[in-house]
Amino acid sequence: PGQAAAAAANGGAAAAADAAAADAAAAAALTAEAQVTLREAASCAYEAALAPFHTAIVKGVVRAGMLTLPSKEHFIASIGESEATAAERARDVVAACEEVHGSVSRLFDGIDMPTSSVWLWPRS
Repeated sequence: PGQAAAAAANGGAAAAADAAAADAAAAAALTAEAQVTLREAASCAYEAALAPFHTAIVKGVVRAGMLTLPSKEHFIASIGESEATAAERARDVVAACEEVHGSVSRLFDGIDMPTSSVWLWPRS
């Protein structure tokens, strides 16, 4: 994961969109693994979806925040679910997200979204 971030830095938003598809495939493969941690899943999703559009400072803050995520087991228990009920609800959420993603993608179809070129310090 993270190909979209590199593509955004090197080739703009169009390249980032292509690389985001590869990152999304990697995220799907990651989440299909039974032993994936919450941090791994969230980090993979962040790198694929939002990192290409964030500045270095925001990326650092988000990545630091990922370190505070609880274990998957603790998170599931804290929301009053079991592994089975959480998996069932997750399927519903994924289906709804796919519908929203399709609608938003159609809205932005043909628009070259800007990526961040802001750095912490000037490049030499």
